[in-house]
Amino acid sequence: MPNRGFRSNSQTIATQIDNAVLQDHAIDIFSTAINAVLPQSMVTKTLKLNGDQLIIGDETYDLHGNVYIVAFGKAVLGMVRAAEDVLEDHIAEGIASVPVGSQEDMRRVGKWDLLPRNNSRIQIIEGAANNIPDEMAHKAAMKIYSLLDSLTEKDLVLALFSGGGSALLPAPYPPVTLEEMAQVTRILSHKGATIQQLNTVRKHLEILKGGGLAKVAAPAKVIGLVMSDVVGNDPQFIASGPTSPNNTTAQQCLDLIKSLGVMSVIPESVISMLVKRAEASRHLKERAEYQYKNATTLIIGSNEIALEVAQRRARALGYLPYILSSSLVGNAITTGEMFAKVAAFLCCSKAHQSHKNSQQLMQLELDLIQSGLSKTTVNEMRMLATESINTNVPVCILGAGETTVEVQGSGKGGRNQEMALACGLKLHEFNQTTDSFEHNILQFLSGGTDGQDGPTDVAGACADPFLINWAEKEGIDAQEHLDNNDSYHFYHYLRNGRYHIRTGLTGTNVMDIHCMLIQHHEFHTSEFS
Repeated sequence: MPNRGFRSNSQTIATQIDNAVLQDHAIDIFSTAINAVLPQSMVTKTLKLNGDQLIIGDETYDLHGNVYIVAFGKAVLGMVRAAEDVLEDHIAEGIASVPVGSQEDMRRVGKWDLLPRNNSRIQIIEGAANNIPDEMAHKAAMKIYSLLDSLTEKDLVLALFSGGGSALLPAPYPPVTLEEMAQVTRILSHKGATIQQLNTVRKHLEILKGGGLAKVAAPAKVIGLVMSDVVGNDPQFIASGPTSPNNTTAQQCLDLIKSLGVMSVIPESVISMLVKRAEASRHLKERAEYQYKNATTLIIGSNEIALEVAQRRARALGYLPYILSSSLVGNAITTGEMFAKVAAFLCCSKAHQSHKNSQQLMQLELDLIQSGLSKTTVNEMRMLATESINTNVPVCILGAGETTVEVQGSGKGGRNQEMALACGLKLHEFNQTTDSFEHNILQFLSGGTDGQDGPTDVAGACADPFLINWAEKEGIDAQEHLDNNDSYHFYHYLRNGRYHIRTGLTGTNVMDIHCMLIQHHEFHTSEFS
């Protein structure tokens, strides 16, 4: 059991300085990862102009003022500008659907390179406040539909899209209304549906999704350039797959709705349409497969790229980096607790070098495997701990993906803040009941690469083993905030928001990045000990 005696002022000051350094390093690694996947650089690397020919990969396209750009998503402002810079007068016309306030946010932080040119031929329409389809987003979708429907086989469509694209391209099949689609999104989201599940339903209810955009644009050639915000980078699920074949069925949608227990609250028009489409699924699939010969979809940005750069940055800062996974999914609270167990396992593995904590280490190993980590991953982390103790080099554990939040309360937050708070609570539990973190300091960060975690003005939050001690000192009930899905206000009030991560809108979106830093320290690391 840890020693609970008070420590000297010099020890307290030293630990606070080291904790601040670790938080700065975590933010540095996170920011570097974001900068590696800014959309303008991804597009510029993909589009190569040779006179009047456009080269994309192994394909060459003749240009004669015949390029039409359609764009939708949180990251597409920068993609549009990059395409304009490359193609210039070859662009005939275009429409981009972007989140409310995007252009003003970019102007406010001086990111002029993410904004369209002054003489732009691309019409920008802002909509989908709080990532919910609305009338302005629907207006943009209908304008995109009309533009694509007028094209010929001589035309070339660049479809630029990213995470957030589904909400920004709403065009439900009648009689389903926009309001009903928004209702379906809210219901399924609150029940913890994954992005793949949400987009599966959208593909069967909306005109431009599930390959619909490519179908409307035919016979024009369509090239989809995509910033992926979906685990596994399957293009049929990114922005609900507007340029990809739909390999899901309406029956899967009905099964999902039933499994979540929301059949009775989903609008009748939605259920009726899904039932009709399920009955006709074989014929719909045959027609869909025929339509995609005119379309190509390329993933140009992903969280794998961001993680690789984060790994290099961590190494440059003096850490031993290890990528846990680029496809972390599931409940945000459970994943946050898993990161706390990873930290405890690494610290116990270090202590085990001196024959301490054998039983505790075995239990943590079992817990991690039950959490979904492979035996190989656990063994690799054990070796990482050995290397860290032998070389006296701190450790950086990196992860990425997109978790979900099942809304039970009425608070305000996002999956990254909820994950960080859950991690903080579990770290506190370990710190109160074990000596896992004796002689170690650590910092956990979870943040959204788009700079907006849920309907909030922050990217995410940090946690350490003494986050909850600070909360108790300030009279803030962490568990109550977590139970109420109110992680934003927990972090907002705690120490004047010191643990919040604020980046502003970044202009990109490749899901979330997680970073756990662990450093050996000669003192027991808490002013509360």
